[in-house]
Amino acid sequence: MGRPLQKKDHRTTKQDAAKYAKRHRKEGKHDKPFPPVAFHRDAFDRILAQPGCVGIRSYPGLTDANEPTMVLVGVDAAGNDMVDGALAQFAEPCPTNCSDTNVLNTD
Repeated sequence: MGRPLQKKDHRTTKQDAAKYAKRHRKEGKHDKPFPPVAFHRDAFDRILAQPGCVGIRSYPGLTDANEPTMVLVGVDAAGNDMVDGALAQFAEPCPTNCSDTNVLNTD
């Protein structure tokens, strides 16, 4: 059975977001699939509410504990990352926070 997505801020700093994305590029183990992750709507709303933000880009990362994470950043109309604005990570991974069985999570 699915687990309700708990309200969570997912806020992160530019330094941590950069560190996690860099660690994934350098040390990421691509022999293991990246798990599904979920973010609460508040993280998206906070990023999209920034002046000039037209979208969200995601970057895979590895935390200090070597756990996979996803870093979210706003994108401006020119397609550039808004790295000095609101950022999010600390996604809720599956397993632990999973949906009921559906066509996206079942072979």
